[in-house]
Amino acid sequence: MKLKNDASHINLLKTKITAPRLREGLIERSRLLLQLDRSLESKLTVICAPAGFGKSTLLGQWARSSSSRTAWLSLDVLDNDAVRFWRYAAAALSGSLPEATAVRIKWLAHTLPHASLYTFIDALMNELHELEHPFALILDDYHVITDQHIHDSLSYAITYLPAHVHLVVASRAELPFSTSRWLAQGELTVMSLKMMQFDEEEAEAFYSKTHNLPLSKEHIQSLHQRTEGWVTGMQLAAVSLAQTAERDRYIEQFQGSERSVSGYLFAEVFSSLPEDIQKFLLRSSVLKRMDAELAGAVTTNPNSGAMLSWLEANHLFVLPIDLQGVWYRYHPLFAEFLSKMHERNDRDSWLESHRRASIAHSERGMIDDAIDHAIAAGEYGLMEQLLETHVGDILRQGEFRKVLRWFESKPPEAVSSPEWSILYIFILTVTGHIERASQLLLSLEAQADVIEDKERLKSIHSGIFFVRSNILFFGGDYEEWLSFATRLKDGLAHDNLVFYSYNFNVTEPQLNRTLIGLKGVLSKDVETIGLRFSQALEALGWKSSLFNLYVKLSIGEGYYEWNRLQECQELLHQIGAYKDIEDTPGLFIPYRILQARIYLAKGHEQLAYDWIAEGMDVAIAYSDMRWFRALRAFLIRLHLTLHAVGGAKQEAALLHLPGKSYPTLNREFEYLSLVRLLIRQKKASQALDLLAALKPQAEREGIVASIVEISLLAAIAERQRGQRKAAMSRLGEALAIAQGMDYVRSILDEGQPAAELLRDYVRFSAPQEQQSPEEPLAAYARSLLQTFQTDRRSPESSAPPATADQEPLTESELGLLKLIYLGASNKQIATELGLSEGTVRVYLSRLYHKLEVSSRTQAVLAARTRGLF
Repeated sequence: MKLKNDASHINLLKTKITAPRLREGLIERSRLLLQLDRSLESKLTVICAPAGFGKSTLLGQWARSSSSRTAWLSLDVLDNDAVRFWRYAAAALSGSLPEATAVRIKWLAHTLPHASLYTFIDALMNELHELEHPFALILDDYHVITDQHIHDSLSYAITYLPAHVHLVVASRAELPFSTSRWLAQGELTVMSLKMMQFDEEEAEAFYSKTHNLPLSKEHIQSLHQRTEGWVTGMQLAAVSLAQTAERDRYIEQFQGSERSVSGYLFAEVFSSLPEDIQKFLLRSSVLKRMDAELAGAVTTNPNSGAMLSWLEANHLFVLPIDLQGVWYRYHPLFAEFLSKMHERNDRDSWLESHRRASIAHSERGMIDDAIDHAIAAGEYGLMEQLLETHVGDILRQGEFRKVLRWFESKPPEAVSSPEWSILYIFILTVTGHIERASQLLLSLEAQADVIEDKERLKSIHSGIFFVRSNILFFGGDYEEWLSFATRLKDGLAHDNLVFYSYNFNVTEPQLNRTLIGLKGVLSKDVETIGLRFSQALEALGWKSSLFNLYVKLSIGEGYYEWNRLQECQELLHQIGAYKDIEDTPGLFIPYRILQARIYLAKGHEQLAYDWIAEGMDVAIAYSDMRWFRALRAFLIRLHLTLHAVGGAKQEAALLHLPGKSYPTLNREFEYLSLVRLLIRQKKASQALDLLAALKPQAEREGIVASIVEISLLAAIAERQRGQRKAAMSRLGEALAIAQGMDYVRSILDEGQPAAELLRDYVRFSAPQEQQSPEEPLAAYARSLLQTFQTDRRSPESSAPPATADQEPLTESELGLLKLIYLGASNKQIATELGLSEGTVRVYLSRLYHKLEVSSRTQAVLAARTRGLF
């Protein structure tokens, strides 16, 4: 099944999440490896030293030799986007964990950026909590990270790391967030510059074993003193010493401790190389990582593979970064030296190298690097072309801050197409720059007015409409949106799939937990805007766009909450007519759950059960099992409605909710189903523990619907354990929010326990003096109690008598009725119609519902009464 906006295929570079291959002859720095082993007893180890002191090599040795499992992530400048950073961290972890855990973490990463960063981290910590053995994540080159969101989120993650999980961070500078609390708690190990310096014994081994240089003890002591244990200086000296016969004189003149002289030392090494090697090094220095194919494309050298092998064999600052010996990178200082020399001496050639690198990366599907090189080359037309070609993938990745940096790298004087501007304004919108986005949008509308190509204009208007609609959701600019919508005469383009099929939900089984569902906020104004919004979409030709379907479903959830079931049902009929609904789980699953709730509200429990079972037949094929689990969680609630606690327990066991770890918001729907089961089992204290953990997460995310539901369930649990005052307090919290938005069904659907709570609340809040007016919340509670009196669910067997305006049967249902009349079994019907037996049961339930019967015999009799046979 091909899912719309499925993020599971996002390309990640394996070389970034693979510990570097160790070169032969490396010195084992036992004292530092032992220190790293000891550091596993704390949360965090920081290795802080300037470039060239062997941080990456040391960690590579440790990753290969440690008895603990390790994961590796090499960071670069592109990782200054919190979504990208954590997506790569998750990929690194997944590569070193048991398969089941790895799969769950990979799917967690796919929820970004739709799930909030902190919800993701909470869930990730839960997964790591379940591990049974020590584990370490290594972050190399953290100094390239400047994004404050990443610093804050990493600090948060360290705070909640499970005891057996350790983080190792290598950086040229101190960490840009406070580590004092972990130092005070004995949870921090720092390996400083002084520790990273080679001692004399390590220096002797380096020259004799790594470089096979027979130096005297005096030579080694002199070099060690002059380099101060800086291994890059030692290596520069070794390369030069191998090419000179006057070692005494060279060592006497050598000064390698000052990193400012590294340029001179590199130049000395570089100048001694053959011309073809020099040319190769200069042109390939623009590459952050390379294999023979990339190096060949940039340098136009057909022997690039041999060149890389020769450079590695001669210790010329090229480092292998994968186990197969395919991918390499230059030492950062050497790459910086080469690139600056290339740019200074032949800028045109340097720019051409970046241009070639952009094209080569693009042909390999490495779009991020392709765009970066296009920017470096000043090829903004190429950058624009890459962005427009890959806009769908770029939006699906959700790494919006990275994309914003790309846009803002373009000089103001550079000409931009309207298509480019639309994407830029959308990125500004989702990164919170609403005012700036709105200003640019007005300019873009004026720019679009002079376009004569009608089809292109229609496509551009579609993009403007989509972006302005998002500004409406993020910034509330309804009047501007409506003004623009009314000016569109020619409708919107259907072929603009980026916007027409943009998926607004990849995480939640209920839209009232999402931004497009306004996180549960309801009002008459919201209803009016939503309906006008949908009407405008349909009038402009976007009736079947995902945008419109999501808006309709959000309105439908609001109608259900307000107990306007018939209006909700009408919207669900419209949504269900969308033929590809099953391809979009974020639409299909909330649609299924909402329809089942209507069935339950009307007392049709069996129909609700069959409806969910049919949905599970579809959801089992989704690669992300969160959707299947959501339907299973709903079955728990359905079983409890039927007082089938045993069935609810069986379904709860199959959810495999972590027993030891902290409940997290990404599985809230499942946990709240479990809470209801625990309350039914008289385990109120366990239920309250789960609710107490979930509530602050819901408050942090501002999800109104969750806060109401959690507070109400807490009130029910408190009442069950005899804590009347606490129960009234929790109920008061729920009512205070729910009253302002006229919530009804959230309370009604909890049944008798909620009704009893409301009665207590009315009595508890009764005014002391008879003439005093009733408090607003008490009046709201009383009105809900009155609604309870008229909303009692009736059993399906007590269906009302048939009426003249009974719902007509479809052609398919008439065919099904004929097979029943002929005595066909469910299995035979399934074979005849090419369906599963589960689907046949669902169709039978719908048929019985329309005919207002409960058996095959009654269905045949009802058909005869209607004159159908």
